[in-house]
Amino acid sequence: MSNPYLYNAICRPVGLGPRIVQLRIGHQLDMKALSKDLKMLFRSQGFTVYTVYSPNVLVLQIHAFGVRGHYYTVKVSQSGGDVLVEAGITNGRVLLEEAGVSSAVGVVSDLLLHDRLAALISGAFAGVDVASVLGSYQQGEVIIQQVINVIYSYGVQPSSLRCPNCDQEVKEYFKFCPNCGYRLK
Repeated sequence: MSNPYLYNAICRPVGLGPRIVQLRIGHQLDMKALSKDLKMLFRSQGFTVYTVYSPNVLVLQIHAFGVRGHYYTVKVSQSGGDVLVEAGITNGRVLLEEAGVSSAVGVVSDLLLHDRLAALISGAFAGVDVASVLGSYQQGEVIIQQVINVIYSYGVQPSSLRCPNCDQEVKEYFKFCPNCGYRLK
C-alpha cells in the first residue's frame, strides 16, 4: 500500500480494546488465505467465526464460550511488511454482515471495511471491554496469540527448492535433480 493517506486511515487502531500488537513480517499477507486459515482454526476449536476481508484488512468476529451476545473482534491490517493486530470484545455483528453483503462476494474495499468497523465501535454498538467482568480475558489472550502465530507461520516462501541429496537449487516442477539424479517427488 503506497498511499500514505490509506495507510493512516486503515492501519491505525479503531478502539476495539486494550490489546494492540504491531508486527514486522517483511512481506504482504494474502488476506483471503489468512481469513480461511483462521476461520478453520477457530471453528476446529468449536467457536463460531465470521470474517470479512479486503486486500489489506481482515476482521474476524469470534463468538466465544460464556460471552453471551458478545464477540471477540480481531482486526488485522497491513501495509507493506507491517501488520497491526487489534482485538477486543464487541456486542454487535450486524454492520460487518452488511459490509460483506454490500460487496456480494465477501471482499470489500479497505476503506469501507475500516469505516464499518469504526461505526461498529461507536454509538449503539460501542466496543466494550467486558472481558474482565465476564472472566474471559484469558480466552481473549489465547485467541490473539493464535492469530499472531498463524500470521508468523506465513514466512517468506522460498522461490525455489533445494535437492536434499546435493543441496543444488532445482525448480519446483522437476521430478529429478539435474545435478545428481535424486528423485524429488
